[in-house]
Amino acid sequence: MNDTHDPRTIGRVAAALLLAQMIAAPLVNFRLLAPAISAEPGFLVNAAGHAAAVNSAVLLSFAGALCSVGFALAVSGVLARRSRAVATGYLVLAGVGLVLTCAEGSALRAMVAVSQAYQQAAPGDAVALYEPSRAVLRGMRNTLHYLHLLESGVALLLLYAALGVFRLVPRWLGALGALTSAAVVAGAVIPLLGRPTLMQLFMPMGISQLLLIAWLLWRGLATPMERREVFA
Repeated sequence: MNDTHDPRTIGRVAAALLLAQMIAAPLVNFRLLAPAISAEPGFLVNAAGHAAAVNSAVLLSFAGALCSVGFALAVSGVLARRSRAVATGYLVLAGVGLVLTCAEGSALRAMVAVSQAYQQAAPGDAVALYEPSRAVLRGMRNTLHYLHLLESGVALLLLYAALGVFRLVPRWLGALGALTSAAVVAGAVIPLLGRPTLMQLFMPMGISQLLLIAWLLWRGLATPMERREVFA
């Protein structure tokens, strides 16, 4: 069998890309961005002093988004043999995720620029000049961030449903992934509606992703019949 069509080869490539994306996401949000954006008294004061960390987060986010696109490309060929519409839809969602990542990165860079101008302004002028932009930039970045999470949840819901229906992974794994993906969608919609973020809705997704990585490394992307032929 050609290596490019070997389910084990496809599975290993997809697993590596998914693992890289999973490692990048928490580093960006909790290690690099948290001191600059989330910590009190807010980005207007903090971001200028953490400009290097924010720039690193933007680059790492972009790399993570490229890994997501690479993962979509890796699995889309397998999905297309079952449903071209599903494969195309998943690729489109991955492309939307890349665009949203770039947009969020631009918003983060703007927050750093405003914070630096705030720090350089005369004390009497700083609040009057830059305080109005605080809510605008924070709202823009948060909206883009949760839209990206919403896109990710929808893409994962489509992925796990397709993997389970086409029997490319065990049905229980497809169902678990679809359920945790739906929780991500709900977790992204809630703050977009102005409600507090519920982190509990996002955390179970990590379990599904780790199980999927383990399955891809072990058995690849193939139906039970295809696996019997490959592993015979």
